Amino acid sequence: MSYADLRQQANRELAARLGELIEQHPDLRFGQILINFGFLKTYTTGSQFDSTTHVADPFSEEPMTTLSRVEEQVRRQK
Repeated sequence: MSYADLRQQANRELAARLGELIEQHPDLRFGQILINFGFLKTYTTGSQFDSTTHVADPFSEEPMTTLSRVEEQVRRQK
């Protein structure tokens, strides 16, 4: 299997997992699912008393990395 095939497979698995989570958690907003289940990463800047949370740009992240993080977050949430 080529690297492009692996990437495409991971993309499909991420899309399927997202659909499952949307159905399983109708009370959550889309953005909450993306953050809470690891589709997107966050980071904090500033001090303990004056901090800001940002969403990390996933542009260069391989979907296999994202899929691994999502699966870990789903396991933790159970």
